[in-house]
Parts: sequence; structure tokens; C-alpha cells
Amino acid sequence: MKHLIAPDIAPPFGKYSHAVEIPPGARVLSIAGQVGCDAGGHVPDSAAAQTELVFANIERVLAAAGMTLGDLVKLNLFVVSREDLPAIREVRNRILPTPPPAMSLMLVAGLGQESWRLEVDGIAARVD
Repeated sequence: MKHLIAPDIAPPFGKYSHAVEIPPGARVLSIAGQVGCDAGGHVPDSAAAQTELVFANIERVLAAAGMTLGDLVKLNLFVVSREDLPAIREVRNRILPTPPPAMSLMLVAGLGQESWRLEVDGIAARVD
């Protein structure tokens, strides 16, 4: 993958790339929205704990496809509360590899369940 930082626009405001180019012949995986819920259905209260679970769930999905976090090319983060952003960013920045994927973050009015504080979907690609 080729991670791009465009020289003629503002640098990224956080740990993300402006774009990631997927080479021809790569396998591409679309990852459905993952939430901070464990296999037993438990949803922790804190944004940090939910973010840890979100990325653990994404890692499990990637592993099922023979991929890793390093294969992520795009993430979309949907966050319910602006107040949760520092905790979410701290966990995200610690977990994501360098160079990071392209990323968008949206503040939303709500998610599918009231207890969910964030949801993350994405795209991964790997050349075998």
C-alpha cells in the first residue's frame, strides 16, 4: 500500500493518512461497523473501554480474512459525543500502526443502541 500525505493541503489533524493507494491485484475487505461490545453482548460504560473493544473486534475480523491492522486502508469513526474524543483518540493512536490508514471522523446524533458511544467501519487490502 502507498500511504499519501498531500504536500499542498493542511497536514493531517491527527494520526491518519490523507489517502492510501491500493495496488492492482490486492484482496479488498469491507468491514461492517464494529461497536464496543464483547462476544457475550457486554458493553462497557467508558468511551476508552468501548474503543479498545472496537479495535479488538476489527482485529478479529481482519484475522478471519488473513489480514492485520497494518492492512487497513480506510476507517470511518462515528462518535456520539465530542467529550469522548480525547479518550477515543488516545486508544486509536496507541493501537493503529504507522503509517496509519486514511480516516474520517463524524459526530452523530446516535447509533443503533443507546449504550454505544462509537462505531467504526473500514476497508482493508492485502497483496498476497
